[in-house]
Amino acid sequence: MTEAQRWPQIFIPLATVFDACCEVFGLTRAEFMSWKHTRTPKLARGAAVIIARHCSPASYPEIGRALGDRESASITNLEKRAIERQRDDPRYADAIQRSLTRALELMTERAGKGPGVAKTKLRAVE
Repeated sequence: MTEAQRWPQIFIPLATVFDACCEVFGLTRAEFMSWKHTRTPKLARGAAVIIARHCSPASYPEIGRALGDRESASITNLEKRAIERQRDDPRYADAIQRSLTRALELMTERAGKGPGVAKTKLRAVE
């Protein structure tokens, strides 16, 4: 299976990705957006960057602006560290998958189509 086949071929707005990561990691949006370098917000932001890079057309500078005006170099470094952790930590990889699933569910709910449709789309591309 190629890398592209593991990610849904769908555009997910950054706000939806951020909301999903907040829910999965148990953070408020303010905690998620904070400049603190504590572990949980940093892990959640890393997950959001990974999902955003695969499921949105947003560039590193655009993601950085959406994450509170962070530099694109900070975003690329965050993504690099998150990918390394994802590879080495099955719980973190699972949290990223749950965040992606939740983002798809939020998109479906916000579109008024009801729960369940997003899970079907995700299974189709696994």
